[in-house]
Amino acid sequence: MHKYAVAFVAATLVVTAATAQQRPALTASDYAKAEQFLSYNTQPLVDGSAGPPNWLANDRFWYRVFTARGAEFVLVDPARKTRTAAFDQARLAAALSQASGKTYEANRLPFRSFTFSPDEKTINFAAAGKTWQYAVASGLLTPAPAATPVGGGAALRVRYR
Repeated sequence: MHKYAVAFVAATLVVTAATAQQRPALTASDYAKAEQFLSYNTQPLVDGSAGPPNWLANDRFWYRVFTARGAEFVLVDPARKTRTAAFDQARLAAALSQASGKTYEANRLPFRSFTFSPDEKTINFAAAGKTWQYAVASGLLTPAPAATPVGGGAALRVRYR
């Protein structure tokens, strides 16, 4: 009889421990609280945080940094030890506002990334439902030319079985 009592007590302890380890179900309120700590909610609270580097020729790179004023695009040349604006953001914001009919601010441009042309005289970016090309020196903003498909535009057909 003593063996059965010990087995019963042991089984009770195991079941109690397993029940105590069950996690409570998460609610919509729990998810809303957790969402407050995601980067898009905390980013405005952090001054000076920088995005990843985007490498260019000659070991130069650009990155986006968040300041109290908003986002700034910075061009870095380590060989020359220079850090400058990648382009005139106020000029670009004015040109984009005029071309799109929407109002944009210099430090709140509607894109996170862009690509330099191989000669680094223009940048391409997507905003306001279009892809744009901006001449860095002149400030001229135009819709970007359509990309030519690789291979001269021949269609690639893939057959699935």
